[in-house]
Amino acid sequence: MTNIPAIDDKHRVELYKMEYEQCVGSYHDIYQEIWKIFSYLAGIGAGFLVFGRENLGWGLAIGGSMLPLVYWYLGVYLPLDRYGNMRSIRLAEIEEKLNKDFSVDLKHFIMMRSRHEWPRNHKEYGYGWRVRTAVKRLGVCVITLCVCGFLYAGYDAWLTRRVKEPPKTHAVVEVKTPLQIELKAVPGAPSKPHER
Repeated sequence: MTNIPAIDDKHRVELYKMEYEQCVGSYHDIYQEIWKIFSYLAGIGAGFLVFGRENLGWGLAIGGSMLPLVYWYLGVYLPLDRYGNMRSIRLAEIEEKLNKDFSVDLKHFIMMRSRHEWPRNHKEYGYGWRVRTAVKRLGVCVITLCVCGFLYAGYDAWLTRRVKEPPKTHAVVEVKTPLQIELKAVPGAPSKPHER
């Protein structure tokens, strides 16, 4: 069995510092990417709503414009937010170790980790509402709008199929002589040929 030498305090601080910096960079990158992707997908959804409503109708336009945001919420925000929380928890652990071992007062990520226990309107932590709460409510609204848009489009399509169109009738043309053509009216046909 080989003996692994103990790490002295200087090297331990350097290791913690290196891990802390990498976790902070990763934490920052995760949330920067979340909001960058949101801006792209919101732009795609807005374009779909603006340019699609005339050709597709309001129901499909609203449902289709919300699909990119539903994808963002379910496929981007929720998984990446979980990774960001894991980084935040690890950063809080590093701060606790540094506070305990080296008598420093690091508490940024410790406070973020305990944000679930924050009392409302607590002076030290600021306002009780968090971005996560707003995004979750936005996600519920977006999913609801998407579903309602597609349901409305389906109902509209079903309703238009149920409305019966009047039977199409045509005028009968009889040729009496090579130079004379007479039009006879058929019941239900327009009285003039250009009225259709």
